[in-house]
Amino acid sequence: MRFRKNTCRPLLFPILLFSIFVGPLLTMDPERKVNDQQFLRIEKKLISFINRERKKIGLIPIYFFKPLNQIARQQSIIMASSGQLSHFLPGSGSLGKRLRDARLFFVRCGENLVLSDIPVASVIHDEIMHSPSHRSNILNPYFTHCGIYISFKGDKYYVTQTFTQLFDPSTDGEAEFHLKEDLELWFVKNFNTRFVFHTQSKNWVRHLSKQNLKGNQISKPVKKWGSVLSFSMVYPDLEFIKEKLKEEITKISLDAISIGVASGRTRNYPNGTYAVNALLFGDYYSRFSTAELSRILLKKLNQLRVKNNQPVLKINQNYSKQAIRILKSSRRKKTGLRMTKSQVIYAFSMTNPQRIPVEVREQLDSKTKFSSEIGIGIYKSKPSTSLSQPFFVCIILKK
Repeated sequence: MRFRKNTCRPLLFPILLFSIFVGPLLTMDPERKVNDQQFLRIEKKLISFINRERKKIGLIPIYFFKPLNQIARQQSIIMASSGQLSHFLPGSGSLGKRLRDARLFFVRCGENLVLSDIPVASVIHDEIMHSPSHRSNILNPYFTHCGIYISFKGDKYYVTQTFTQLFDPSTDGEAEFHLKEDLELWFVKNFNTRFVFHTQSKNWVRHLSKQNLKGNQISKPVKKWGSVLSFSMVYPDLEFIKEKLKEEITKISLDAISIGVASGRTRNYPNGTYAVNALLFGDYYSRFSTAELSRILLKKLNQLRVKNNQPVLKINQNYSKQAIRILKSSRRKKTGLRMTKSQVIYAFSMTNPQRIPVEVREQLDSKTKFSSEIGIGIYKSKPSTSLSQPFFVCIILKK
């Protein structure tokens, strides 16, 4: 018994020291085990308040993202432990570094730090909104995800809100799909027609994007695809790339397009970036036979007829032969509308049979009654190096 008594006495002093110095750290409760549900409710309300502010000015909601919450948690605990409110503390580093350490790919990031005396969501939110820099983070139209965490020491509450514009490098196909979809909607709205997705070059253009991301030299498109305008860009913001691609599209008479997307980290963009390659085909239809072009043109004309509640048109071989003779006799120099007592003849050049000239549309929209037969003559000139290779068309409608 004496031996046990002697060995216990030396342990009393370190236990006393532990209770004096470590005890207050335990009462700080950075892990929030005691009041965790209370703080979770506050954090959830803060996210709803953020989205309420964003909705007021027409912004999309911001989404809670668990990995960002872990980063916010790390910052709040370090601030509570040190008693300092700062974006840069020993053991944490900058927000960009913390995101990269967590292997998160991001375009933009921002952080709100708040020291509050009252653990009430509405009070904390009001404090945040009265700060111009904090308010700008909440109302940033580019931010898509956030994480929020509250830690405390005594009666001081340390709040961290972490914001980012994220993209997931594992969803290149999804980014590619949305880029195509947005471009197609824009193209239809501005040019009243659709372009074709060039499926033959799908794998090739994706390969180009991956090479572009690595900084390798980009190979030229395959010759059999004809004259192609190549677009290549590496940038972390897909919206900005899309706007630049629109500028290129408006420079040519676009018929078909192929788009590939690759994403990852590069030396210039350590936070992650997109590499987008696109092949713009301005002479896509020049590779078609005259018979195929006639079928496409007739289908488009009939779509307009049906829209105007008129009967569909059928090819009349005699009218078509007459249309070809007109093209040859005029040597394709004379274009425009010519009307006789029984016929309406219109000659024009085009690069895309999906795009019906305005004058032809007006004739089809007019009250003039035509027979259900039509003549279509098409003449293709010899291939050239021009990106937009025109072909010549003559249409004959019988009154």
